Amino acid sequence: MKQELAVGSRVKLTAPMDVPGWCEYDDDRGRVSKHAKDVIRERFFKCDPKLTSEIVHVANETERTRLRRAGRTKVRVRLPSGDTIIITVELEKLTKA
Repeated sequence: MKQELAVGSRVKLTAPMDVPGWCEYDDDRGRVSKHAKDVIRERFFKCDPKLTSEIVHVANETERTRLRRAGRTKVRVRLPSGDTIIITVELEKLTKA
């Protein structure tokens, strides 16, 4: 049975894994340092239970289509301290939290 994950769904990874080389984070215009972004991304892929993550809406239609064809989506990941980034993740690796 295929699981439907809608925009706003809280998600987590099905199993810990290494950060894929293609995984990138969106530009937040310097709100979070590059080191902090790398730490948050690494902790997300290591399935840190302290992080919260949810699927976000991609407003750009061409980007949304490109992500859908690749089987990926954008996820907002937040630390308890408030630092937040948006990263690209494969849909098949996600499950509801």
